[in-house]
Amino acid sequence: MDHCVRLPGFDESIEKMREVHMRGGGNYLGVEQSLSQGGSATNTCRALRSLGADCSLVTKTSELGYALLKHFLKSADLSHVKLGGDLGLTTALEFGGQSNVMISHEGSNADFGFDDLDEEDLRLVERSDLLAMLNWSHNRKGTALIKGLLDFALEHKIKTFFDTNDPSSRKDMDDLRALVRHPGLKILGLNENELKLISGKDDIEEGIVALERHCRIDLHTKDFSYSLGKRVGSYPVSVKKLTGAGDHWSAADIYADLMGYPTEERLSFANAFAALYVSTGETPTLRDVTNFLEITKTGI
Repeated sequence: MDHCVRLPGFDESIEKMREVHMRGGGNYLGVEQSLSQGGSATNTCRALRSLGADCSLVTKTSELGYALLKHFLKSADLSHVKLGGDLGLTTALEFGGQSNVMISHEGSNADFGFDDLDEEDLRLVERSDLLAMLNWSHNRKGTALIKGLLDFALEHKIKTFFDTNDPSSRKDMDDLRALVRHPGLKILGLNENELKLISGKDDIEEGIVALERHCRIDLHTKDFSYSLGKRVGSYPVSVKKLTGAGDHWSAADIYADLMGYPTEERLSFANAFAALYVSTGETPTLRDVTNFLEITKTGI
């Protein structure tokens, strides 16, 4: 679950909070807030469904979490969601559309391992066109989970997509780098900060070269996206919501890849989908993206 709090600029917000704190507590009024589905896998699944793709979510949550999933992901396959767990919750402080600070409780997904998957889950993976593995960074059993899935995917010739999420808090970067080198990994989706951390290179170009030796790199930044030697500029839009932008970009990238879009068209499609999301705060549809691309192409 994501609880987004849209604040003005960072300095102004911190000063206001300091004033409230110094007088012993009280209200900070007039702050726009929203509740939505949360977590990289859930966000990606919702976005894929909005584009018309079939998507099954495999995760673990509480009874309340499952009820919320049924509300926010009405058309997705939730038959593989595990119950009896703990709800994951993130409070995202968004500062003037410039940055966000996410305060997270991972819930049961902090300890979701390969042994949490049953035979039905593996049969689902086996018949899927693509397996997306998301948010290694928040999962203490993430390395074993991803390793087991990559072994399975390699054996059954399944295309794989991996988005680690921000790994800066993890100490086991060598384990993550070993996953990136796994022959079962086909696509690594990431932003520029994750690229630098995983590759160990401060320069983006050097980081791409270092990681492309192992798998395809699908990189998204606020200025451009990159894949297979192609670079496509992002669309300048006003920002309403930042939290979940990377998940929406990844979903559109996955969708366009499965639909066979040429590289530059795939990147342009993903950039447009993410631009619509951050500018409206809502998950766009395929028609929304098509209209947006037509308008930007004609200049209307």
